[in-house]
Amino acid sequence: AQHKIDDIELVFLNFHHLLNCYRPHQARQILVEAMEDQARRKNRMIQSIEQAFQRVREIAQEATRELEARDDSPITNDGEQYTTSGKEGDERKITHPVEGLSNTRVVLLSERMR
Repeated sequence: AQHKIDDIELVFLNFHHLLNCYRPHQARQILVEAMEDQARRKNRMIQSIEQAFQRVREIAQEATRELEARDDSPITNDGEQYTTSGKEGDERKITHPVEGLSNTRVVLLSERMR
């Protein structure tokens, strides 16, 4: 009977040893999967930001085209900033550089921001 107990104990110790040998591999795999998941999430986030940036760029270019088509457009290509008055005391000026249009600045007036 003692011989069988010793055999079972040896099997148990070998099994325990094999489990402990597998743990570093398992830990590496878990880390690899976590890092791959993190990379996928970051790539999706980057794509989302790039799409939003592209939409903003298109909107800004469309707004610039519309403003250039108007005669009273407050746009300058020489870097100057123009301002026009709305109601008395209601004058606000926001200068925003539009990407892709060298030195072009669009001035948004308070009347157009409402």
